[in-house]
Amino acid sequence: MTDSFTTKQLENLAATPFQPGRDTIARLAAELLTERARVADLEGWQSRAFQQARRAADDTDRWNALWQAADGKSTELADMIDAVLDQRDDARARVDELEAEIRELRTDCTNYTQVVDELIRDRDAAEREPLGYAALVQANSYTQLIPMDLTRGKAEQSADWHNELTPGIARVVALHEPNEVAE
Repeated sequence: MTDSFTTKQLENLAATPFQPGRDTIARLAAELLTERARVADLEGWQSRAFQQARRAADDTDRWNALWQAADGKSTELADMIDAVLDQRDDARARVDELEAEIRELRTDCTNYTQVVDELIRDRDAAEREPLGYAALVQANSYTQLIPMDLTRGKAEQSADWHNELTPGIARVVALHEPNEVAE
């Protein structure tokens, strides 16, 4: 579990979501805290089981008596310990998966925030241009995220992205093209 989140970071993520996509991050952070607690419980159980085994081994007479009375119970104990170790390993793997997913979502949120910032800048630039503002007002009926590429080259380069983001964006790009040709 390298590059792990601290418990405090996870508690903060679970309690106070910080960016778009926060519901998923908060849910994953809460799940990760639960999984970490489960790993700690399993590791504690494993530690206690090994301590008990050591104490029993130190008392040879008692160990021999238990061994004879158990009549094969030691195999069951070993199987139980193996099962707990398997559960612990599964829980650790799940913790690693959750941490990777949270890191990926944090990156996605950062990227999303950058896109929203760019859209806001484009919108502000469109508001300063009379024709761009008219396109902005018309596009408002299609979407709340309005990328306003005012240069023809930029509009062509990002047209595919706009089409994927929302169906109304293609209309915004198309509205700009006649205005730019007229200029």
